[in-house]
Amino acid sequence: TPTGAAILAALGTHFSDLPGFSIIKTGYGIGQKEDPGIPNMLRVFLAESEGKTSGHDALLLQCNIDDMNPEFYDHISEKLFEAGASDVYLSGTIMKKGRPGTILNVICEKGSDDILKEIIFTESTSVGIRTIELKKDALVRKFEQINTVFGKVTVKRSFHQDREVSVKPEYSDCKRIADEKGIPVREVCNKIIATIFRE
Repeated sequence: TPTGAAILAALGTHFSDLPGFSIIKTGYGIGQKEDPGIPNMLRVFLAESEGKTSGHDALLLQCNIDDMNPEFYDHISEKLFEAGASDVYLSGTIMKKGRPGTILNVICEKGSDDILKEIIFTESTSVGIRTIELKKDALVRKFEQINTVFGKVTVKRSFHQDREVSVKPEYSDCKRIADEKGIPVREVCNKIIATIFRE
């Protein structure tokens, strides 16, 4: 239906074969227009991944920069994340005539690259961007809140083939607690991790 197409266009980040999942809820919507032979109905599933590694296509945007104030990278990275970048990182390189330079790397979903390129061109001194297609595999992640000696803290659990392979507290929560308590962030993280493994 047109409504279904609009929802996909607005909310979809990428399109791929259906992964394994368990259906939690199903919703139906019936349209008002009548078209013989074409059911005017929308069905939506709320599902949970079965816990296997998730894979999908992504893009890597790269540009070499050797003539920009390095203080600007923090601002550019923040804007790229706000615009939908999955990851932003910098790597060093040697440019023409032995000049040291920086490679700005931006990983994003297909379809979100245009706005990210606009940010790079307008906020940096880059005059060219390479676009590389990637196959991105990532562990299935779940976020949950647990009770600790510091109160509720968000932890991230990662799974591969239905098996939990890592669990760690969110750094932003640890930093906030460390600032509030006036103690090292490492001490906060260690105490929270100890709580996790006592569960």
